[in-house]
Amino acid sequence: MAVLIVDDDEKDRKIVAEHFSRNQSHLVIECGSVVQFETTLAILKTKSSDSPALILLDLQIEGDANAGWKMLQLAKASLPHVPVVIVSSDNRKRTKQKSYAGGACTHVSKGIDSSAYRAKMAQLEEYWQDVAEIL
Repeated sequence: MAVLIVDDDEKDRKIVAEHFSRNQSHLVIECGSVVQFETTLAILKTKSSDSPALILLDLQIEGDANAGWKMLQLAKASLPHVPVVIVSSDNRKRTKQKSYAGGACTHVSKGIDSSAYRAKMAQLEEYWQDVAEIL
């Protein structure tokens, strides 16, 4: 299962990658900017067999308040069959509503404690690996 992780915070990307790369069948693709994301989507779009099974997307990309929303729209337009999980420190109700309205299937709060975040990522990986039936 290929997982596309989109987060501008390298530490957070590493926490997510740590859990999703434990299983040898996972391919983890990391992006830290809108440009990297657009390039990755363009490449993946040309290789339908290589499209990710899951996209984990942080909405808050430094330098552009709308970058996360743009990337959610791009992901749903380019790879509409791929579930997008929002992983964000923004836990407001309106943000969650906008995430779901934009096509996200789940919204996970990062929180402020890295050990709690690690536990959430372990649960998320277990769900997508063992419970959910994805393409």
